[in-house]
Amino acid sequence: MLGPENRFGEPAGKCGLGLTVEQPGAIDRVYRRLSEAYPDGVERSLVDWTSGTDEPIPWYHVVHRKTTESHPGLDVWFSEYHPGFFPWLDPHRGPDGLGIARSRFLAPRFRPQRLLDNVTGLTIALPRDGRLDLIRQLEAIGYRPGRGAEGPATILGPGLEVTLVEPNDDRNGITAIEFDLTRRVPEPIEVRFGPRSRLVIRTDRTASWDL
Repeated sequence: MLGPENRFGEPAGKCGLGLTVEQPGAIDRVYRRLSEAYPDGVERSLVDWTSGTDEPIPWYHVVHRKTTESHPGLDVWFSEYHPGFFPWLDPHRGPDGLGIARSRFLAPRFRPQRLLDNVTGLTIALPRDGRLDLIRQLEAIGYRPGRGAEGPATILGPGLEVTLVEPNDDRNGITAIEFDLTRRVPEPIEVRFGPRSRLVIRTDRTASWDL
């Protein structure tokens, strides 16, 4: 979710769904499966890290559809870290068994006092065409349908449930996030951000953030 003056030059409020594979070469399978679902409609590129370095450093491979016209409130992409990126980022760190996992990128930034851990659920508001398109993309890489037509459409992946709902005048894109916590809290915590956004931290080691 992007704020004002973000590094990508995108408008404030723009949001995206990025899914990272953690086995070397898995992005090739993602590319093939998306290409089967969208013939001639998938792009692939290598993104460089350019901050604080004289020469561009290969950062990650990215795969995405050529267009996001059917869901303008949400960009979707799939990525895999370049194997040379982590040795450049932290040359003094030895092998840790994490390979190209995103947890390796985040490990130096981990702070044990922080509560929020993994994202386990998302609610995304999109027009019908956008919902169908997102389902099609996620099913192409192995996600499976959840609840039926009588309730909100859901699609299930590894450790993640995505719920798709209708947008309205001021609710579009990602509208809620579910989290695991790094530890239990002795009593519930509620934090409000402005008139609408609310983060609720529960004693069962989960949290939800309505945006």
